[in-house]
Amino acid sequence: MKKFNEINKLGFFGILGFIGLIGIYTGKKEFYSFFAFFVFFQYLNVIPDELFEENLKKSCIPAFFLTLTSLSISMALGMISNKVSILEKGLE
Repeated sequence: MKKFNEINKLGFFGILGFIGLIGIYTGKKEFYSFFAFFVFFQYLNVIPDELFEENLKKSCIPAFFLTLTSLSISMALGMISNKVSILEKGLE
């Protein structure tokens, strides 16, 4: 059995995929997107080494800031214009 420090912690994001089951039971389509987190279970078998962690840092830092800024801008625009977005209309 692997020690906890040998397990790739990125694989634990796969647990969030079970939130998608709420969408099946309630019929709300908003929860279906959580099924995409099941992809992260494949990283439980990857042994993290220095190169893996360095590549992860290189790719995650720009993605985090891009997501943070785009979310902030879209929230601000949504508060300014009280219009229903296309995404909200499509999910009804």
